[in-house]
Amino acid sequence: MRCLFIIDSYAFLFKNYYALPKFMTSKGEEVGAVYGFIRLVLKIRECGEYIVACYDSGKSFRREISDIYKANRKKTDEALLKQIKTSKEILKMLGIVTIEKEGYEADDLIATLAKKAAANNFEVVIVGADKDLFQIVDNNIKISDSKLKEYYGPEYVKSKFQVDPENLLSYFALVGDSSDNIKGVEGIGPKTAVKLINKYGNIESIIEKSLTSNEKELVKIRNSIENIKTAIQLIKLDSNVPIEFNIGDFKVGDFKKEALLELAMRFEFKDILKLAGGFKKDERAFEFIDNENFIAMKKDYVSISDYHASYKEFYTNLNSELLRKLFEEKSIKYFYNVKKFFHLALSDCVYNFHDIYIAYHLVFGGFRKPDIDRIIQEKFFVDAEIKSVYFKEIMDDLMLKIEENSMNSLYANELALSKVLYRMEKNGIKVSLDALNSLSVEFEEKINEISSKFIETTGIKINLNSPKQISEFLFKKMNLKLDDKYSRIYSTKSGEYSTSEDVLNILKPYAPEIIDLILMHREYSKLKSFVETIKENTKNGRVHTNFDQTTTHTGRLSSSSPNLQNIPSKTNNAQKIRNCFLPDDGYFFVSFDYSQIDLRVLAHLSEDESLIQSFKNDDDIHVKTAASIFNIPEDNVDYDLRRIAKTINFGIIYGQTPMGLSIESGISYEEATKYIESYFKRYSGVKKWISDTVEFARKNGYVINFMNRKRFLPDILSPNRAIRSQSERMAINMPVQSGSSDIIKKAMVEIYRDMKDCNDINLLIQIHDELLFEIKKDTIEKYIPRIKSIMENSFKLNVPIKVDVKVGENWASLVKWK
Repeated sequence: MRCLFIIDSYAFLFKNYYALPKFMTSKGEEVGAVYGFIRLVLKIRECGEYIVACYDSGKSFRREISDIYKANRKKTDEALLKQIKTSKEILKMLGIVTIEKEGYEADDLIATLAKKAAANNFEVVIVGADKDLFQIVDNNIKISDSKLKEYYGPEYVKSKFQVDPENLLSYFALVGDSSDNIKGVEGIGPKTAVKLINKYGNIESIIEKSLTSNEKELVKIRNSIENIKTAIQLIKLDSNVPIEFNIGDFKVGDFKKEALLELAMRFEFKDILKLAGGFKKDERAFEFIDNENFIAMKKDYVSISDYHASYKEFYTNLNSELLRKLFEEKSIKYFYNVKKFFHLALSDCVYNFHDIYIAYHLVFGGFRKPDIDRIIQEKFFVDAEIKSVYFKEIMDDLMLKIEENSMNSLYANELALSKVLYRMEKNGIKVSLDALNSLSVEFEEKINEISSKFIETTGIKINLNSPKQISEFLFKKMNLKLDDKYSRIYSTKSGEYSTSEDVLNILKPYAPEIIDLILMHREYSKLKSFVETIKENTKNGRVHTNFDQTTTHTGRLSSSSPNLQNIPSKTNNAQKIRNCFLPDDGYFFVSFDYSQIDLRVLAHLSEDESLIQSFKNDDDIHVKTAASIFNIPEDNVDYDLRRIAKTINFGIIYGQTPMGLSIESGISYEEATKYIESYFKRYSGVKKWISDTVEFARKNGYVINFMNRKRFLPDILSPNRAIRSQSERMAINMPVQSGSSDIIKKAMVEIYRDMKDCNDINLLIQIHDELLFEIKKDTIEKYIPRIKSIMENSFKLNVPIKVDVKVGENWASLVKWK
């Protein structure tokens, strides 16, 4: 028999919308639900050539029967509504008929089409997820999910619901349907419903029997007859919807490659592109292309690519002299990751240039990675051999978006910063390999000592670097327990518990010696790994890290190979590592550290009068906060109270919850809740700013900082509470953290411009809010005031910006300057 596939369109679009990531095209169009739907349609076409798609039309006749029908469902997201509309356009392009009928739901249309097709000697497969559709299942009408690996018939219905398909209406009428807000019979659950149906037959027979019986279940039926009748009207599918039926209209030929190509190009779906014959040939020609196919030139511009498609790694043999000559050209230069070319040319003397790598990251707020292969494929649908020939058009589009978003100043500063970072990377920082080797041995001995002590204490040998083995040991062998409030937070997908530092600290009171050993082992293992990474990346006595401007969503710089921003600072062992970093002979290390810059940015953004006044008075903000939330004089604030206040002050920036404060500060959940409430009473402007910022994010799907840097938050309206809450915390944090980051990056550019030709000073590292320089000993009095002034005045907030300065012979021995 021939087979007709009927798609319950809304069901799958809805499912994909919430199940799949919030895919967005390079144009900012959300297409996650559409992506999953197209894949489903392609899969169905592989199974058969008769296809029809059904849609809800809006108001259902069932709302006239009951005004509470589906009233419990929230309003459909605008983004999903747009994708539903788009899905109809897609089906039309592919030659698939769509059907909707005013006043009827898709299930009614599906029932009508299925019955008519079966009467025309067709097998029917309903590709749907609604359990109501199982009412019409028979030997010729079956149900399948999106996998299409199995078609579910009467036997499946019987095994799932314990009743035959023809009795499903009776079953649903008895138990009701909470998802559609349909009441059943109070006190009648699935097991009782099955028992009644098997004993008395369909719902009509059950009602008739209830009228004369005092059996407990039947009395419940008798008392709910009106509910049952309403439920039947709402649940029963109308298989006689007045629609035209011509089975030939549903026959779908092979999808035209032109239509598939159009879909692939519009929605940037590469897997669909393969069906359309793959990427187009790269046929562009330029007036001049160098012999390695990296550089494309025209009269008014030069495009320089970092690698050819046939090379897997960055091409390092590009002629340095040729690059420097191109840098000097008056024409516009287009790069992808310009900093790489500074290293190749051993020069940053280039002007009038653009960088796609940086611009793309700004335009898409870190939401889409600036991968040049994907960028070219999405825009031109070619697999480019010579990537540079596409750079100008890509950059022209990006510049339009940069101007639309008022990011011109931000982009210009990022371009200038790439030169600063090149100089920092090129210079590197001096380290003592002897000291590092000695530390590595010391840490290894300590790790072995801790491992032996653990075996001696517990009588058990496990890999202390294995979270899984530690989890089994603590929660199964030792039978330690987490409170319910922690259990939900720290359980993993596999059903085990996390062994993060937070969890270990929660468990510590119950097994202090063992937990201390685990924590110490982790600390020393981490320190040893860090030392080994530094050693591996040391050449000629210097470490040359890589700073990246596009890795983080907030615009913060990242450091890698090795990560010099992640060097610990507070413990004695951390200081031992920092002691291995040395300035050149005749130089001092000088650290310039923004004081509480995140809190100052928060004061600026929130315009909270109390917070602003505290900074203007140069108060100890943590003491001030502690005095307020604990309701005590400032003179009575001790170290512990100040520590809690400090945790709250900085935690607010990260959207910290009472639970988070409770864990981090070692106080009860109730105390944490009370302290945060007290904080917001003191700083009501901060509370309002947080509320306004989250609301802005919900409305727009992104947040911005005062430099117009943007971060997209596609999950800000997620129905998943945990995911939605995480996005809300990101919304609060981003304007603050990225604001602080842009302040220090602006200062770095100004310092570079002021001192780039000075031979007695070098900027070595940026550690988020801190800059580490090496300065010739006899010139520190000259440079420190200049640098401090630039950092404190490069950006004006409505509170003073303060920079603390320290000087030392190595990174561990820095002391306050004057």
